Amino acid sequence: MQDKIEREIHINAGIGRVWDLVSQPGWWVGEGADDGATFADEGEYHVVTHPKYGRVPIKVVTAQPPTYAAYRWASAFPGADPTEGHATLVEFWLSERDGGTQVRVVESGFAALATTDDARQREFDGNTEGWRYELDLLARRSSQAGAGKAGA
Repeated sequence: MQDKIEREIHINAGIGRVWDLVSQPGWWVGEGADDGATFADEGEYHVVTHPKYGRVPIKVVTAQPPTYAAYRWASAFPGADPTEGHATLVEFWLSERDGGTQVRVVESGFAALATTDDARQREFDGNTEGWRYELDLLARRSSQAGAGKAGA
């Protein structure tokens, strides 16, 4: 069982603009999902409501503006709090590069999910595809002048 997904993207926007979006807990849940949070402190919980997936609790693990943020979420267990055996860790690293921002995301912990091998694999596969979409969305939103929240 693969345990982590790794993706990178270069965004033609300043690190501050990208951080403003990445520091919104749960921005990656998808378009239309936003609990209104603009920045979160370590240990805080936020609940993003998605029209298709419902309630998605997110826990802020750490935030080091403007270069690193880590969250836990329980995407394999809809509506569940991100607790041990029910959550993966999502980490974002931002760095200035070539007049823009390089973003690296790693989601890990799939092998430890308390579910069947088939369910873990489905979650891994779905999130692998999802990160392609979400990073493209992040790039579009970050590059837009005066863009709104990433989940809006």
